[in-house]
Amino acid sequence: MVGRDHEQTALRQAWIDGARLVVVQGVAGIGKSRLVREFAHEVTAGGGRMVLGRCTQADQDVPLRPIGEALLGAARAGWGHLQR
Repeated sequence: MVGRDHEQTALRQAWIDGARLVVVQGVAGIGKSRLVREFAHEVTAGGGRMVLGRCTQADQDVPLRPIGEALLGAARAGWGHLQR
């Protein structure tokens, strides 16, 4: 990931500090999804668990869509409760 050292370090530090929620935001096409995918790979390779939710452009806004998507992913994974 060229030019994302600062962002990767911030995500790693949030994980180390015990963050329960991290929001990655920015304009379309700057590499947010790839940044999060790379970080998720690090976390899961180290035995951690993550849930992800994404915003998308749609004709109609869906309130809290990223949170619902993340919780649905946790439910599909069989997690009765979210825990590190």
